[in-house]
Amino acid sequence: MRQRIGYIDNIKGLAILLVVMGHVISTWFDDFAALLDNDPDGQLLVWKLIYSFHMPLFMFCSGLFQPSMDNESSLKDVWDVVLRRFRVLVVPYFASGLLLWFVSGRPQFYWFLLVLFEFVVVTLLISFAASRFPKWNRHIELVMLFAVCLLMRLVTKYGAAWEHLPLLDIGHLSIFRYFAAGYLVMRYDLLDKLMSKLGYAIAVVVYVLLLVASMTGLFKIPLIQNVLMAFAAIYTVFYMFRSFPDSSSKPFKVLEFMGRHTLEIYILHSFFLSRVPSIGRFILEGSSVGGGRFTFVAGIVLALALSAVCLLLCYLAWQVLKPSDLLSQLFLGRKYK
Repeated sequence: MRQRIGYIDNIKGLAILLVVMGHVISTWFDDFAALLDNDPDGQLLVWKLIYSFHMPLFMFCSGLFQPSMDNESSLKDVWDVVLRRFRVLVVPYFASGLLLWFVSGRPQFYWFLLVLFEFVVVTLLISFAASRFPKWNRHIELVMLFAVCLLMRLVTKYGAAWEHLPLLDIGHLSIFRYFAAGYLVMRYDLLDKLMSKLGYAIAVVVYVLLLVASMTGLFKIPLIQNVLMAFAAIYTVFYMFRSFPDSSSKPFKVLEFMGRHTLEIYILHSFFLSRVPSIGRFILEGSSVGGGRFTFVAGIVLALALSAVCLLLCYLAWQVLKPSDLLSQLFLGRKYK
């Protein structure tokens, strides 16, 4: 059990590192959105690789630890879990978001915290409702989760007009599919059963082919492409981390530590992001060197270096907040002994 949790912590550490790297890269360019829409030379290849799976991976990992209800559970049990997750997710959503708004001068709230809380509540209610019918529990739960996945997709696609409503983040609701997948994998003890060398080989091939197709414009069904790429990447990452013979080395220990403190890193890292347009100009000027290989390597090295600095500052800020129960509960969602 310890080994399983250990490598999952390592994966969570990788996921939060990719989140920070993705946000660091976005600070290199004055008009990042415009560059993203028109990137013929592949200056943003590293960013696109990260965003092809990092949030689905994060949501899948979150789903792994989603509690479930059984036929002995009561509504009070559901309510207790909701209250705990409210303190951990929603309180920091408002507190840290308002502080970040004050510091940056523009509204910036952490959508992941809000959406994750909503997914937790929805899954708890589904689990509780299905548990009322012990004989058909699994079937009902599967059907309800699938129905909610479809509903979330439809709301994301057609519900743009509701985006302004409070406590809704329409654009990200469709990633419930990854949370639900993680929940079901752990709920029915499928993680080890699904892992195989053949599955790993297929996942790698599927991811690479779809990535190439998306970069060249050969494949133009975004939903299928994005979902298959994300699940293929999730499978690949889990298989690789599960298969490492020795996870006691220093890099793994760092990832494990980060994986245990993803919430703190996620909340704090935005306070230490600053625009560095000189790096963007350096990347753009080198995009034609070596067929783009220079841009790719330079992007990884620079993103890792600046992310390491950002993570160090997060750690220092965490140490400042940690001794205060009020501040740590308010901004980080928990108290520390």
